[in-house]
Amino acid sequence: MPLDETLKITSEIEAMARRVARVALQFEALVERKLGISGTVGEILVAKEFGLRLVRSDIEQGYDALDKSRRQVQIKVRRSEGSKGRSLPSANSPTSRFSTHLYDYALLAILTREYDLYEVHKASRRQIEAALTGKPRRVLSIGKFKRIGRQVYPRVSGMPGGRPERE
Repeated sequence: MPLDETLKITSEIEAMARRVARVALQFEALVERKLGISGTVGEILVAKEFGLRLVRSDIEQGYDALDKSRRQVQIKVRRSEGSKGRSLPSANSPTSRFSTHLYDYALLAILTREYDLYEVHKASRRQIEAALTGKPRRVLSIGKFKRIGRQVYPRVSGMPGGRPERE
């Protein structure tokens, strides 16, 4: 894919995503309905943190971003909706559907209710496809994704560097 068909996340784009998230929180408080922006905001935050380039048409491509080595990345985002006093989604919460298109790996971003990046887990396509065996809906729980993958943000304590792994 030509790089001109991807979007580098600048500080300006990240700042706009954060402003949109603040407005969404105000809207949710006023109207008690969700705006449905978690996926887009989460993809922007993950792309910025890991130096990924978002594809402009993720539906056609079947993946959401390219890393610096031009590997194809699906990004799944889950945000706590604050039910039952939770500030994070539960381990039983589902991911969105995994594409049957080719991709190299997936990142699962967990957002707080306030749209802050809480943690990111990474799993290879091979690991995901094995876990999806017998699942016609092609959906995993957050807990299952975490078990088959590994945490890449924030760095687990005791790991060198203290910074998230970058691709």
